[in-house]
Amino acid sequence: METLEQIENEFDSFFKAIGYSRVKDAVGSSPDFENADYVSYKKKLCVELKVLDKDYFKEGGVINAMRMVVAVPE
Repeated sequence: METLEQIENEFDSFFKAIGYSRVKDAVGSSPDFENADYVSYKKKLCVELKVLDKDYFKEGGVINAMRMVVAVPE
């Protein structure tokens, strides 16, 4: 299994390839406010990376919980 650092590095490469920047590059690694992980200034989109390391998908627990916190535009 890959480490969380390896997974994050893969996401960094992916988002960089499609034109996103790391937010920490703009605001530092420990700002005193909440922030996202990636941003596309051109598309005006932010992305928050979450890595789930538990197998709750059989019962739908994580998926149901995520549906409650993910805003879906109408």
